[in-house]
Amino acid sequence: LKGATADYPGGWKMLTADGRPLVEPSRVPIHGGDLDSDMSLVAETLQLTAERHPTVSTRTIAVQQLQPAMIRRWQCRRLCLGTLLVGLACMVMLAIISFRRMIPQQHAVGSKQGDVRSSLCEDTSDGRPCELVSLAEKPATWEVVFQGSVNVRQVKDLSSEIIGLKWKCEHFVGRQEGMWVRLLGERGFVIQQLGGIILLRKSTFYDKNPHGSCADVGKLPVDNDRMCKEAGFVLGVANTSVRRFSKAGPAGKNDNEHCFLIDGKSLWLGALSDLPHKHVESICTPDSDHACRPFVTTTLTTTSPATTTSPPPATTTTSTWGYPSFFCFTVVRVGSHEAKMIRKQLELRIGIFACEEFTAFSYGGSMMLGTDWKLGQIQVETVRRSQNGDWLNIAVFLQAWTMLVGDVRYRKHDWVVKVDPDTVFFPDKLREHVRAHTTSDGSNVFYLNCNSGSQARMLGSLEVFSSKAIDVYKKEGWKCKHMAMAGFGEDRYMEKCMKSLGSYPALDFDMLADTRCQPANCLNKGKVAYHPYRNIQSWMECMHQSNG
Repeated sequence: LKGATADYPGGWKMLTADGRPLVEPSRVPIHGGDLDSDMSLVAETLQLTAERHPTVSTRTIAVQQLQPAMIRRWQCRRLCLGTLLVGLACMVMLAIISFRRMIPQQHAVGSKQGDVRSSLCEDTSDGRPCELVSLAEKPATWEVVFQGSVNVRQVKDLSSEIIGLKWKCEHFVGRQEGMWVRLLGERGFVIQQLGGIILLRKSTFYDKNPHGSCADVGKLPVDNDRMCKEAGFVLGVANTSVRRFSKAGPAGKNDNEHCFLIDGKSLWLGALSDLPHKHVESICTPDSDHACRPFVTTTLTTTSPATTTSPPPATTTTSTWGYPSFFCFTVVRVGSHEAKMIRKQLELRIGIFACEEFTAFSYGGSMMLGTDWKLGQIQVETVRRSQNGDWLNIAVFLQAWTMLVGDVRYRKHDWVVKVDPDTVFFPDKLREHVRAHTTSDGSNVFYLNCNSGSQARMLGSLEVFSSKAIDVYKKEGWKCKHMAMAGFGEDRYMEKCMKSLGSYPALDFDMLADTRCQPANCLNKGKVAYHPYRNIQSWMECMHQSNG
């Protein structure tokens, strides 16, 4: 209403000239309430009578009439709102339809996962269910490249329990999880590298040949259930159960049985001539000429002598042996701090004297331990130091090892342990570290206990060998004599010699705390040995700290 102001709080009543109401206030659009808008005025001017009670005054004013454009705008808004509602309804309908279509697909994937689960878990012997593997995460074949064995841990932690071993050139199926590889089809984890030392690498061990036999491409066929199942899993076959279709011979085995992938979805083991007329792919492995080359191990055919020499009474600690059992020895330099320390250790039956059986040798003179135990004496020329300060003690320890292998008692034990006199050593702690490599038929193993950053090595303050490895050294150690001229210490010599004789090096960097490699405080109670402690006071203090 033009000219209307807020000076009339009583409000206005709009009438035409003949007294009829112009429009009901409730029917006036909110947007049309602004009569001063830029819209063109209606040509026709209406006369209104404005009555204000109790005083009535009449004015003639121009009123803006609603135009058809505004009406069309409101109709457009209502149409847009309706279209939006219809669109939302369509989206809801599409979501419902998509959800209903996903249900059978999920059932199908679940069925495939169930097939993978059952095929991977049927070989487990502990009755524990395997963890379900996501089909989206493609597994791979892994190969042990470390010159020895690697530990299979229960969980992804280097301090966790060792539940198995993987040896040089061994292949297994696993899925990478950070620096670890989870084994598939069996329990456990293996770390890929340790302290810069590469332990594992991915291997293209299994492959498919869609155009004939494996021999046509210079490869070998997969000929057993286990490898056929592994190959199927690595190659992405959902159902890795293996079926047989060949006619086996009297022994239940056909020499021509090979693994085939039929129609890209099922594994079969049989002879090529028995295959049905379908799309067939041969499952192959690399030829042995191109495969990994493991160590050449030595098999001994000699037997132990029928008669043995009874050990001196002073060198046997107890008739009840722990498992695994140890035969320990040390070499004492007469006239040094080592003599006093070794006497105290014998008195308290600690260090090597806590092993099941033990012995000791002296050089630089004769030496008595206890009341009647005269140590075997090593007679060599004067030992000198190298330019970097290391003792050139190879001649001393070559003779010590010769004397050691002449003591047939070591063959009654699982392990032979050489310990320096100034090394604080706990045999009971060592048992858990070597248990995984302790086997009934004996494993040809020795330990590398130092991570030097680029390679693993063995430190002489604690040397751990299986009895079988010492058997090999006793029989063929003469082959290493030329290495003694290389100018390095006994520990380096024994490491190189054992490798050349075919013994497998095992890694354990948590075994030894040594100032030359991986130093640790004696309060770190997880170590087996601590070195060096060159007087009896510091030696005893470290023993109490680490065992307290």
